[in-house]
Amino acid sequence: MKIAIVVPEMAVGGMETYVLRMGKYLLANGHDVTVIASMKPGAWWSRVERSGLTSICLRRSESVTPISHIRKIAKHIREAAYQCVFINHCRYTQLALSDIGDSVIAIPILHNDHPLIFEVGLMNTDCWNLAIGVSERVSTRARAVCPDKEIKTIPTGADMPLSPPSKSADGFSCLYVGRLYDEQKNIHMLPEIVSRSRKRGLNVSLDVIGDGPDKNSFEKQVEICDASEHIRIMGYCDNESVYREMSSHHLLLLPSRFEGLGLVVAEAQINGCVPVVSNLPGATDTFVEHGRTGYLCDPGNVDDFVDAIETLYNDRALYDHMSKDCAETAKARFSVEAMGSSYQTLLTMVQNGECPQVHRKPGGSWQLMCWKDYVPNAFRAWKAALSTGGGYSNCW
Repeated sequence: MKIAIVVPEMAVGGMETYVLRMGKYLLANGHDVTVIASMKPGAWWSRVERSGLTSICLRRSESVTPISHIRKIAKHIREAAYQCVFINHCRYTQLALSDIGDSVIAIPILHNDHPLIFEVGLMNTDCWNLAIGVSERVSTRARAVCPDKEIKTIPTGADMPLSPPSKSADGFSCLYVGRLYDEQKNIHMLPEIVSRSRKRGLNVSLDVIGDGPDKNSFEKQVEICDASEHIRIMGYCDNESVYREMSSHHLLLLPSRFEGLGLVVAEAQINGCVPVVSNLPGATDTFVEHGRTGYLCDPGNVDDFVDAIETLYNDRALYDHMSKDCAETAKARFSVEAMGSSYQTLLTMVQNGECPQVHRKPGGSWQLMCWKDYVPNAFRAWKAALSTGGGYSNCW
Protein backbone atom coordinates (compact mmCIF):
# COMPACT_ATOMS: atom_id res chain seq x y z
CA MET A 1 0.00 0.00 0.00
CA LYS A 2 1.19 3.51 -0.78
CA ILE A 3 1.27 5.45 2.49
CA ALA A 4 2.16 9.01 3.47
CA ILE A 5 3.03 10.04 7.03
CA VAL A 6 2.74 13.82 7.34
CA VAL A 7 4.35 16.06 9.97
CA PRO A 8 4.81 19.86 10.04
CA GLU A 9 8.55 19.20 10.40
CA MET A 10 10.83 16.48 11.73
CA ALA A 11 11.67 18.28 14.95
CA VAL A 12 13.14 16.57 18.03
CA GLY A 13 10.46 14.79 20.04
CA GLY A 14 8.13 11.91 20.73
CA MET A 15 5.88 12.49 17.72
CA GLU A 16 8.85 12.38 15.37
CA THR A 17 10.17 9.25 17.10
CA TYR A 18 6.77 7.66 16.42
CA VAL A 19 7.00 8.64 12.74
CA LEU A 20 10.40 6.97 12.33
CA ARG A 21 9.41 3.82 14.19
CA MET A 22 6.12 3.35 12.41
CA GLY A 23 7.60 4.25 9.04
CA LYS A 24 10.37 1.68 9.38
CA TYR A 25 7.93 -1.01 10.52
CA LEU A 26 5.55 -0.42 7.61
CA LEU A 27 8.43 -0.32 5.13
CA ALA A 28 9.79 -3.63 6.46
CA ASN A 29 6.32 -5.13 6.01
CA GLY A 30 6.11 -4.35 2.32
CA HIS A 31 4.47 -0.92 2.19
CA ASP A 32 5.60 2.05 0.10
CA VAL A 33 6.12 4.74 2.76
CA THR A 34 6.81 8.45 2.29
CA VAL A 35 7.38 10.92 5.12
CA ILE A 36 6.17 14.41 4.21
CA ALA A 37 7.25 17.56 6.03
CA SER A 38 4.47 20.04 5.28
CA MET A 39 6.26 23.18 6.51
CA LYS A 40 10.04 22.74 6.77
CA PRO A 41 12.56 19.89 7.18
CA GLY A 42 13.40 20.13 10.90
CA ALA A 43 16.39 18.94 12.95
CA TRP A 44 15.69 15.22 12.43
CA TRP A 45 15.01 15.38 8.68
CA SER A 46 18.21 13.50 7.81
CA ARG A 47 17.06 10.60 9.99
CA VAL A 48 14.18 9.92 7.61
CA GLU A 49 16.49 9.10 4.72
CA ARG A 50 18.86 7.16 6.99
CA SER A 51 15.87 5.02 7.98
CA GLY A 52 15.38 4.03 4.34
CA LEU A 53 12.16 6.02 4.01
CA THR A 54 11.27 8.25 1.07
CA SER A 55 11.18 11.90 2.16
CA ILE A 56 9.48 14.91 0.61
CA CYS A 57 9.57 18.41 2.05
CA LEU A 58 6.78 20.72 0.88
CA ARG A 59 8.58 23.73 2.26
CA ARG A 60 6.37 26.72 2.79
CA SER A 61 7.64 29.97 1.33
CA GLU A 62 7.12 33.13 3.36
CA SER A 63 6.10 34.91 0.17
CA VAL A 64 3.03 32.78 -0.51
CA THR A 65 -0.31 32.79 1.27
CA PRO A 66 -1.31 29.89 3.52
CA ILE A 67 -4.21 29.10 1.16
CA SER A 68 -1.73 28.65 -1.68
CA HIS A 69 0.34 26.31 0.47
CA ILE A 70 -2.76 24.32 1.41
CA ARG A 71 -3.53 23.86 -2.29
CA LYS A 72 0.06 22.74 -2.85
CA ILE A 73 -0.28 20.02 -0.20
CA ALA A 74 -3.60 18.82 -1.65
CA LYS A 75 -2.15 18.73 -5.17
CA HIS A 76 0.79 16.60 -4.04
CA ILE A 77 -1.43 14.10 -2.20
CA ARG A 78 -3.70 13.77 -5.26
CA GLU A 79 -0.92 13.42 -7.82
CA ALA A 80 1.19 11.03 -5.72
CA ALA A 81 -1.88 8.75 -5.46
CA TYR A 82 -1.40 7.81 -1.79
CA GLN A 83 -3.92 5.28 -0.60
CA CYS A 84 -3.63 6.20 3.07
CA VAL A 85 -2.38 9.39 4.74
CA PHE A 86 -1.51 9.57 8.45
CA ILE A 87 -1.55 13.18 9.66
CA ASN A 88 0.41 14.27 12.72
CA HIS A 89 -0.69 17.68 14.03
CA CYS A 90 -0.65 19.51 10.68
CA ARG A 91 -3.22 22.29 10.37
CA TYR A 92 -2.56 22.96 6.69
CA THR A 93 -2.77 19.27 5.80
CA GLN A 94 -6.06 18.94 7.72
CA LEU A 95 -7.42 21.87 5.69
CA ALA A 96 -6.09 20.35 2.45
CA LEU A 97 -8.20 17.21 2.94
CA SER A 98 -11.20 18.84 1.23
CA ASP A 99 -9.33 18.77 -2.08
CA ILE A 100 -7.64 15.33 -2.14
CA GLY A 101 -10.57 13.36 -3.61
CA ASP A 102 -12.63 10.62 -2.02
CA SER A 103 -10.37 7.61 -2.61
CA VAL A 104 -7.65 8.61 -0.08
CA ILE A 105 -8.11 7.36 3.49
CA ALA A 106 -7.09 10.21 5.82
CA ILE A 107 -6.30 9.38 9.45
CA PRO A 108 -5.21 12.02 11.99
CA ILE A 109 -3.02 10.76 14.86
CA LEU A 110 -3.69 12.43 18.23
CA HIS A 111 -0.47 12.35 20.26
CA ASN A 112 -1.61 13.85 23.57
CA ASP A 113 -4.62 15.42 25.24
CA HIS A 114 -3.64 19.09 25.05
CA PRO A 115 -6.60 21.13 23.70
CA LEU A 116 -4.54 22.29 20.69
CA ILE A 117 -4.02 18.66 19.62
CA PHE A 118 -7.79 18.22 19.32
CA GLU A 119 -8.30 21.65 17.77
CA VAL A 120 -5.90 20.80 14.94
CA GLY A 121 -6.20 17.02 14.69
CA LEU A 122 -10.01 16.94 14.60
CA MET A 123 -10.61 19.98 12.39
CA ASN A 124 -12.27 19.58 8.99
CA THR A 125 -14.19 16.70 10.54
CA ASP A 126 -16.17 15.75 7.43
CA CYS A 127 -12.98 15.10 5.46
CA TRP A 128 -11.09 12.53 7.53
CA ASN A 129 -12.15 8.91 7.76
CA LEU A 130 -11.20 7.95 11.30
CA ALA A 131 -8.69 9.08 13.93
CA ILE A 132 -6.23 7.33 16.22
CA GLY A 133 -5.50 8.26 19.83
CA VAL A 134 -2.21 7.09 21.34
CA SER A 135 -3.97 6.26 24.62
CA GLU A 136 -7.49 5.54 25.77
CA ARG A 137 -7.42 8.87 27.63
CA VAL A 138 -6.79 10.71 24.35
CA SER A 139 -9.36 8.65 22.44
CA THR A 140 -12.06 9.18 25.08
CA ARG A 141 -11.63 12.95 24.92
CA ALA A 142 -11.61 12.88 21.13
CA ARG A 143 -14.88 10.93 21.09
CA ALA A 144 -16.41 13.61 23.27
CA VAL A 145 -15.45 16.22 20.67
CA CYS A 146 -16.49 14.11 17.65
CA PRO A 147 -19.11 11.64 18.89
CA ASP A 148 -20.12 10.61 15.37
CA LYS A 149 -16.61 9.71 14.20
CA GLU A 150 -14.67 6.48 14.73
CA ILE A 151 -11.69 6.92 17.06
CA LYS A 152 -9.35 3.96 17.57
CA THR A 153 -6.66 3.57 20.24
CA ILE A 154 -3.19 2.36 19.21
CA PRO A 155 -0.40 3.04 21.74
CA THR A 156 2.92 4.15 20.29
CA GLY A 157 5.51 1.38 20.53
CA ALA A 158 8.98 1.33 22.09
CA ASP A 159 12.11 -0.03 20.44
CA MET A 160 13.62 -3.20 21.84
CA PRO A 161 16.53 -2.70 24.30
CA LEU A 162 20.07 -2.35 23.00
CA SER A 163 21.53 -4.48 25.81
CA PRO A 164 20.42 -6.32 28.97
CA PRO A 165 19.77 -4.12 32.03
CA SER A 166 22.80 -3.52 34.25
CA LYS A 167 22.03 -1.76 37.53
CA SER A 168 24.54 -0.74 40.20
CA ALA A 169 24.13 -2.38 43.61
CA ASP A 170 25.28 0.85 45.29
CA GLY A 171 22.46 3.33 45.90
CA PHE A 172 19.51 4.05 43.65
CA SER A 173 19.99 5.96 40.41
CA CYS A 174 16.86 7.73 39.17
CA LEU A 175 16.25 9.15 35.72
CA TYR A 176 13.99 11.81 34.21
CA VAL A 177 13.61 11.98 30.43
CA GLY A 178 11.53 14.70 28.81
CA ARG A 179 11.06 18.40 28.17
CA LEU A 180 12.07 20.80 30.91
CA TYR A 181 8.61 22.32 30.91
CA ASP A 182 7.00 22.64 34.32
CA GLU A 183 3.42 23.38 33.25
CA GLN A 184 3.07 19.85 31.86
CA LYS A 185 5.94 17.85 33.35
CA ASN A 186 5.94 19.32 36.90
CA ILE A 187 9.74 19.15 36.85
CA HIS A 188 10.13 21.51 39.82
CA MET A 189 8.96 18.63 42.00
CA LEU A 190 11.95 16.45 41.09
CA PRO A 191 14.56 18.19 43.32
CA GLU A 192 12.14 17.98 46.26
CA ILE A 193 11.70 14.23 45.66
CA VAL A 194 15.47 13.74 45.74
CA SER A 195 15.91 15.96 48.78
CA ARG A 196 13.23 14.22 50.86
CA SER A 197 14.48 10.78 49.79
CA ARG A 198 17.95 11.60 51.06
CA LYS A 199 16.53 12.99 54.32
CA ARG A 200 15.08 9.53 54.86
CA GLY A 201 18.56 8.06 54.52
CA LEU A 202 18.16 6.82 50.95
CA ASN A 203 21.26 7.06 48.74
CA VAL A 204 19.36 8.45 45.76
CA SER A 205 20.64 10.43 42.78
CA LEU A 206 18.92 11.81 39.70
CA ASP A 207 20.05 12.29 36.11
CA VAL A 208 17.92 14.61 33.97
CA ILE A 209 17.84 14.15 30.20
CA GLY A 210 16.17 16.87 28.17
CA ASP A 211 16.00 20.57 27.54
CA GLY A 212 13.29 23.17 27.44
CA PRO A 213 12.05 26.61 28.42
CA ASP A 214 12.18 25.97 32.17
CA LYS A 215 15.77 24.80 32.40
CA ASN A 216 16.93 27.90 34.31
CA SER A 217 14.08 27.77 36.82
CA PHE A 218 14.71 24.05 37.31
CA GLU A 219 18.37 24.72 38.09
CA LYS A 220 17.29 27.32 40.67
CA GLN A 221 14.93 24.79 42.23
CA VAL A 222 17.80 22.30 42.50
CA GLU A 223 19.80 24.93 44.43
CA ILE A 224 16.84 25.79 46.68
CA CYS A 225 16.49 22.11 47.60
CA ASP A 226 20.25 21.87 48.22
CA ALA A 227 20.40 18.95 45.78
CA SER A 228 23.13 20.09 43.39
CA GLU A 229 25.50 17.29 44.39
CA HIS A 230 22.89 14.65 43.66
CA ILE A 231 21.24 15.91 40.45
CA ARG A 232 22.97 15.98 37.08
CA ILE A 233 21.43 17.80 34.10
CA MET A 234 22.61 16.02 30.96
CA GLY A 235 20.73 18.04 28.32
CA TYR A 236 19.51 16.52 25.08
CA CYS A 237 20.62 12.94 24.30
CA ASP A 238 19.91 10.84 21.21
CA ASN A 239 17.69 7.77 21.45
CA GLU A 240 20.54 5.28 21.76
CA SER A 241 22.07 7.24 24.64
CA VAL A 242 18.69 7.46 26.38
CA TYR A 243 18.29 3.68 26.10
CA ARG A 244 21.75 3.11 27.56
CA GLU A 245 20.91 5.36 30.51
CA MET A 246 17.60 3.60 31.06
CA SER A 247 19.38 0.26 31.06
CA SER A 248 21.75 1.40 33.81
CA HIS A 249 19.31 3.37 36.01
CA HIS A 250 17.00 1.85 38.63
CA LEU A 251 13.98 4.15 38.40
CA LEU A 252 12.25 6.50 35.99
CA LEU A 253 10.59 9.49 37.70
CA LEU A 254 7.74 11.19 35.85
CA PRO A 255 5.73 13.62 38.05
CA SER A 256 3.72 15.04 35.11
CA ARG A 257 0.45 16.89 35.52
CA PHE A 258 -0.81 15.52 32.18
CA GLU A 259 0.41 13.23 29.40
CA GLY A 260 -1.16 11.96 26.19
CA LEU A 261 0.49 8.58 26.58
CA GLY A 262 3.85 8.89 28.30
CA LEU A 263 5.78 6.65 25.89
CA VAL A 264 8.92 7.22 27.92
CA VAL A 265 7.34 4.95 30.56
CA ALA A 266 7.23 2.00 28.14
CA GLU A 267 10.76 2.77 26.94
CA ALA A 268 12.00 2.68 30.53
CA GLN A 269 10.14 -0.55 31.29
CA ILE A 270 11.48 -2.35 28.24
CA ASN A 271 14.97 -1.54 29.59
CA GLY A 272 14.16 -2.82 33.08
CA CYS A 273 13.99 0.71 34.54
CA VAL A 274 11.05 0.74 36.95
CA PRO A 275 8.67 3.72 36.53
CA VAL A 276 7.51 5.77 39.51
CA VAL A 277 5.05 8.11 37.84
CA SER A 278 1.98 10.27 38.27
CA ASN A 279 -1.29 8.36 38.16
CA LEU A 280 -2.90 9.77 35.00
CA PRO A 281 -5.91 7.60 34.12
CA GLY A 282 -5.96 6.55 30.49
CA ALA A 283 -2.30 7.53 30.06
CA THR A 284 0.36 6.28 32.48
CA ASP A 285 -1.90 3.50 33.75
CA THR A 286 -1.85 2.15 30.20
CA PHE A 287 1.67 0.91 30.98
CA VAL A 288 1.91 0.64 34.75
CA GLU A 289 0.15 -1.98 36.84
CA HIS A 290 0.57 -0.46 40.28
CA GLY A 291 2.81 -2.56 42.49
CA ARG A 292 3.76 -5.00 39.72
CA THR A 293 5.28 -3.04 36.83
CA GLY A 294 5.87 0.25 38.63
CA TYR A 295 4.13 2.69 40.94
CA LEU A 296 1.32 5.12 40.18
CA CYS A 297 1.55 8.11 42.53
CA ASP A 298 -0.82 10.90 43.40
CA PRO A 299 0.11 13.79 41.04
CA GLY A 300 1.84 16.58 42.94
CA ASN A 301 2.29 14.50 46.10
CA VAL A 302 6.03 14.44 46.82
CA ASP A 303 5.74 12.02 49.74
CA ASP A 304 3.81 9.52 47.61
CA PHE A 305 6.76 9.40 45.19
CA VAL A 306 9.28 9.15 48.04
CA ASP A 307 7.29 6.33 49.67
CA ALA A 308 7.44 4.32 46.44
CA ILE A 309 11.19 4.90 46.11
CA GLU A 310 11.73 3.89 49.74
CA THR A 311 9.73 0.67 49.31
CA LEU A 312 11.89 -0.49 46.41
CA TYR A 313 15.13 0.82 47.94
CA ASN A 314 14.61 -1.27 51.09
CA ASP A 315 13.55 -4.43 49.25
CA ARG A 316 15.98 -5.23 46.46
CA ALA A 317 14.35 -8.61 45.80
CA LEU A 318 11.07 -6.80 45.13
CA TYR A 319 12.89 -4.32 42.91
CA ASP A 320 14.61 -7.06 40.89
CA HIS A 321 11.33 -8.90 40.39
CA MET A 322 9.53 -5.70 39.35
CA SER A 323 12.33 -4.75 36.93
CA LYS A 324 12.04 -8.16 35.26
CA ASP A 325 8.22 -7.93 35.06
CA CYS A 326 8.51 -4.45 33.52
CA ALA A 327 10.78 -5.65 30.73
CA GLU A 328 8.77 -8.77 29.93
CA THR A 329 5.41 -6.97 29.91
CA ALA A 330 6.65 -4.05 27.82
CA LYS A 331 8.21 -6.34 25.22
CA ALA A 332 4.95 -8.25 24.86
CA ARG A 333 2.49 -5.33 24.88
CA PHE A 334 4.24 -2.04 24.11
CA SER A 335 6.93 -2.81 21.55
CA VAL A 336 7.10 -1.38 18.03
CA GLU A 337 6.09 -4.86 16.86
CA ALA A 338 2.89 -4.69 18.92
CA MET A 339 2.11 -1.19 17.61
CA GLY A 340 2.90 -2.19 14.05
CA SER A 341 0.64 -5.23 14.23
CA SER A 342 -2.29 -2.98 15.17
CA TYR A 343 -1.55 -0.66 12.26
CA GLN A 344 -1.24 -3.63 9.94
CA THR A 345 -4.75 -4.72 10.98
CA LEU A 346 -6.01 -1.21 10.30
CA LEU A 347 -4.40 -1.12 6.85
CA THR A 348 -5.98 -4.47 6.01
CA MET A 349 -9.34 -2.84 6.80
CA VAL A 350 -8.41 0.03 4.47
CA GLN A 351 -7.52 -2.36 1.66
CA ASN A 352 -10.77 -4.27 2.14
CA GLY A 353 -12.84 -1.09 2.02
CA GLU A 354 -13.96 -1.52 5.64
CA CYS A 355 -13.03 1.97 6.86
CA PRO A 356 -15.64 4.72 7.23
CA GLN A 357 -16.04 6.55 3.93
CA VAL A 358 -16.36 10.30 3.41
CA HIS A 359 -17.45 12.48 0.51
CA ARG A 360 -15.17 15.48 0.21
CA LYS A 361 -16.34 18.74 -1.35
CA PRO A 362 -13.52 20.64 -3.11
CA GLY A 363 -12.97 23.97 -1.42
CA GLY A 364 -15.08 22.87 1.51
CA SER A 365 -12.46 23.86 4.08
CA TRP A 366 -12.53 27.56 3.19
CA GLN A 367 -15.12 28.21 5.88
CA LEU A 368 -12.60 27.04 8.48
CA MET A 369 -10.04 29.63 7.45
CA CYS A 370 -9.58 33.21 8.59
CA TRP A 371 -8.28 36.30 6.82
CA LYS A 372 -4.69 35.48 7.84
CA ASP A 373 -4.78 32.36 5.66
CA TYR A 374 -5.14 34.59 2.58
CA VAL A 375 -2.20 36.87 3.41
CA PRO A 376 1.53 36.06 3.02
CA ASN A 377 3.54 35.73 6.23
CA ALA A 378 5.80 38.58 5.18
CA PHE A 379 2.83 40.98 5.09
CA ARG A 380 1.53 39.76 8.46
CA ALA A 381 4.98 40.30 9.96
CA TRP A 382 5.13 43.82 8.54
CA LYS A 383 1.64 44.64 9.86
CA ALA A 384 2.48 43.27 13.31
CA ALA A 385 5.71 45.26 13.40
CA LEU A 386 3.81 48.45 12.64
CA SER A 387 1.15 47.79 15.26
CA THR A 388 3.66 46.99 18.01
CA GLY A 389 6.25 49.55 17.03
CA GLY A 390 8.83 46.79 17.11
CA GLY A 391 10.85 44.82 14.61
CA TYR A 392 10.28 41.44 13.09
CA SER A 393 11.42 39.68 16.26
CA ASN A 394 8.21 40.87 17.94
CA CYS A 395 5.92 39.62 15.17
CA TRP A 396 3.22 36.98 15.38
